[in-house]
Amino acid sequence: RESFVRRTNWEPNESQLACIQRVDALTHAPAKFPFLIRGAFGTGKTSTMCNIILQLLRTDPSKRTRVLLATECNAAADLYVELLADALGPADMLRFLQAHRKAWSVPSAVQPYCEALYDSANQLFKAPTEGQLLCMRLVICTFDNSAVLWGIGCKKSMFSHILLDEAANALEPRALIPLQLADASTTIVLAGDDRQISPQVQSPS
Repeated sequence: RESFVRRTNWEPNESQLACIQRVDALTHAPAKFPFLIRGAFGTGKTSTMCNIILQLLRTDPSKRTRVLLATECNAAADLYVELLADALGPADMLRFLQAHRKAWSVPSAVQPYCEALYDSANQLFKAPTEGQLLCMRLVICTFDNSAVLWGIGCKKSMFSHILLDEAANALEPRALIPLQLADASTTIVLAGDDRQISPQVQSPS
């Protein structure tokens, strides 16, 4: 399968490459601790996260690596699916949606990754079964929707890696929702910008 780096001609800088290598090394370390990726807008956090995911999956021929990627909003989750779609097919990547999201609002590139969960008769997206999750290598959802995974009985050992996108923007309780699926053996990666610039408002009033 074609890698994200080759597909986009993205050349990681020294810091980005170090992130990818260190997360891969942390996976095999006996002691686990959260890995933080900090960077301002446009510094390549999303590209780095995509490469981390693909590196983890490519270097595990046993296919025991299973990644949960949680994002703050649907737009970010959909973007990750679109970026990774050329490298991962619907048999490996699942986009888990809120039950009552309108099907027409799902981008066409994302639809193949969630159509197995769509109940056309009731016009809603079902929660995945444990069997469906076990077949996947990557599950993408929002912070809030990851609570459903816990509710359907997912074990803490199901995901070997839990990655949180834009973790600096989330309130602590929201960030903890996907992290409740972690145990002592889970590798956790938090990405975000804790020094975001406030919006500039230019108005005489």
